[in-house]
Amino acid sequence: MNEMKIKDEYPGKNNHRLTFKYFMFLLAKIIKPKMITLEESVNELIKEHDLQDTINSEEKVMLQNFVDFKDLKAYEVMIPRTFIIGITENATFEELKQKFIEEEHTRIPVFRENLDEIIGFVHMKDFILFVGKEEEFKMEKVLRELIYVPRSMKLVDLLTKMRQARIHIAIVLDEYGGTEGLVTIEDLVEEIVGDIRDEHDDSEDPELVKIEGGTITVDGKARIEEIEEKFKVDLAKDEDDFETFGGFILAYLGKIPAIGEKFDHPSGLRIEIIDADKRKIKKAKVKIKD
Repeated sequence: MNEMKIKDEYPGKNNHRLTFKYFMFLLAKIIKPKMITLEESVNELIKEHDLQDTINSEEKVMLQNFVDFKDLKAYEVMIPRTFIIGITENATFEELKQKFIEEEHTRIPVFRENLDEIIGFVHMKDFILFVGKEEEFKMEKVLRELIYVPRSMKLVDLLTKMRQARIHIAIVLDEYGGTEGLVTIEDLVEEIVGDIRDEHDDSEDPELVKIEGGTITVDGKARIEEIEEKFKVDLAKDEDDFETFGGFILAYLGKIPAIGEKFDHPSGLRIEIIDADKRKIKKAKVKIKD
């Protein structure tokens, strides 16, 4: 058990230079009952540290991600159901051990009959307390609580809920009460520090970059209104609850598409996924189909 290797479930996030001090400063702003706006928080922090020359351009860009953060919803950053690795509540010590080893995760959701009945999760640090005394192991002894949230919950509200409950995993529910996905507090942090664009990018709008033949590369975080305006199309209906282009693709396809996947939308757009992971669409090529 001592040789068990656990990979970083969120590689890259620790490579960024946003300091803990800056991050906690803004978290405090977000969760205050009478909070000032995120824009004001960001501007206040940048101004304060510009005077002391203690904040660099990369950190400024990361702080600006807080502004985008306020509009995102749970379903736009969740790990989809198809990628959730769980284990039954009746699993033995050895079965749980093998799951930790095979999946190289530090936390494993626990379910009853299927993933629509997730009842909690096991953290590795609780599990390893039973190494050498396996006969005493029972799932209920290591089972931790999680929270359940609707897909439309804003990330600011989810972060507040996690902090208040001191629970760092949430199950995202669909309209029927089934499991649609999973969000961890690390996912929320990654939205702020994970995707950083150079503030000196040559493009006037780094979320929409024109390439050849009328094709445009679109960032998954681009506002859906920008795409509609650029291509003179209607993509969102009044009842739709997505805000970003990535959210639009997820809502339309009902899944996270694979890199290289293409589809035609009734609006006349042809869309090709060029970058995505198990949680979100990062970039796509978009053009008016011939």
